[in-house]
Amino acid sequence: KISKKLIEVVATLPISLGEFKANPFTAIEKLQGKSMDILSLVQTEEEIRERVKGIFNDIIVERAQKLIIFIDELDRCRPSFAIEMLERIKHYFDDERVIFVVSLNKEQLIHTITNYYGSGFDATRYLNKFFDVNINLPVMDRYQKQSIEFSEQRTERKYWLHQLAEELSDYYHLSLRDKLIYKSRIESVPSSTGTYISSESYFISLFVACIILLDIIDIPEKKKFLEGKSAFVASVLPELKAYQRFVNRLIGDGNSTVEESQFQSNCEEVVKVYKYAFETESDEYYERFEISRELKQKCIAASNGHKYY
Repeated sequence: KISKKLIEVVATLPISLGEFKANPFTAIEKLQGKSMDILSLVQTEEEIRERVKGIFNDIIVERAQKLIIFIDELDRCRPSFAIEMLERIKHYFDDERVIFVVSLNKEQLIHTITNYYGSGFDATRYLNKFFDVNINLPVMDRYQKQSIEFSEQRTERKYWLHQLAEELSDYYHLSLRDKLIYKSRIESVPSSTGTYISSESYFISLFVACIILLDIIDIPEKKKFLEGKSAFVASVLPELKAYQRFVNRLIGDGNSTVEESQFQSNCEEVVKVYKYAFETESDEYYERFEISRELKQKCIAASNGHKYY
């Protein structure tokens, strides 16, 4: 083990052959100092390896026969970090009781390693030495993707919340990862939020769907939204079919189709509610619907998965 370590650092020795010939005593002193550093490094690594082994012994003996460690998206990490991660797993965690499951884009990681070590480096063989088993995951088909849509988990108590969130997700073409995050956060909204006992409950569902979405795709716009300064309600929401039905149900007579002028008027009414609830400097009293001044706090609490008391 020590000889391997010595070979690794030969290229970094702080002397040249010419330097040794010119002043052998000084060169020997420098080599002695370097040798002490190497020995210290080897001792430290041996201590780390023994400590890691001790931790595994404590965990596995007490709780399980094997320890499984999952590493996700290693290919997305900084190249030097990804390579160091694999090498340290191989170096310190070589234990038959420990299984590493690494999810990655193998082609991308090979490309990363090639760029890191140079075009002449055989990155494929280098990478293969770290993995015993390779499992290829197929691309999700359309049916599988549909199984994670919001409509799959839609409930009557949160009908409009899920409807609006589903169409916002499609409107912004969220990636599969972002869609799953959005879906999870929508489901964490307290069930009492969407009971629709009052008009205020409808608006909470609408604004919560917007707040959670903006928190995922556009933090600056979310900040503007919470300050009542965003044009999101006026410009984006009218593009959604679910929002058109939502507005007609809440403000209109419930018909699925209304004249364009009436729809625009209904949308303007929603904007008034938004301004009234979220503009901190607004003193205007809103009369048409029973909307409390606490609507903003209720929306923020619900979007964080909490009930407002």
